[in-house]
Amino acid sequence: MEEEKIRRVFVDSENLWGFQKDTGIEVDQIQLSKLLAKERSTQIFYFFSPREISQKETPEERGFLGYLYFLFDEYREELEKVGIPVEIFPARSVDVKVVSRIARTLLREKDKIGEIVLVSGDGDFSEILELAKKEGVKVKVVAGKKSCSPRLKNIADETFFIEDLIEEHSELILRPSSH
Repeated sequence: MEEEKIRRVFVDSENLWGFQKDTGIEVDQIQLSKLLAKERSTQIFYFFSPREISQKETPEERGFLGYLYFLFDEYREELEKVGIPVEIFPARSVDVKVVSRIARTLLREKDKIGEIVLVSGDGDFSEILELAKKEGVKVKVVAGKKSCSPRLKNIADETFFIEDLIEEHSELILRPSSH
């Protein structure tokens, strides 16, 4: 019997923050992660840029940064309770860290990986996802409609828009728009 291929989900939290700022909708990232992980063996790699909370930031920005710091505890704990392993990476340059982690995954685990899911619409990830496809790995992208690079959409085997996922799964909304 053939061994089940695994799914690696790479979450660019900066891109999710951009979605929140564009739409005013805060996505429940625990629920989004559970949705992305429910079909097969999954590991989530969550990347964010830590920075000090200052008085110059809006209350909305301070709230989001507080939410990111909460992820170290609750996000990991909630997902690991249901069997989804999570690695959280604070990084000054999130994009560089995501690309290097995907490259490392392809180098070390190419034969085990069935699918890479990128939660970001940033076109900077196009080249590494093209490489993944050349290596026979299925590529999915989850992004906001406004923030999804056309090049990324063309590379992906499937693209899911957060707005459509929210429409189908209301539990993904943490807080609706206050605009």
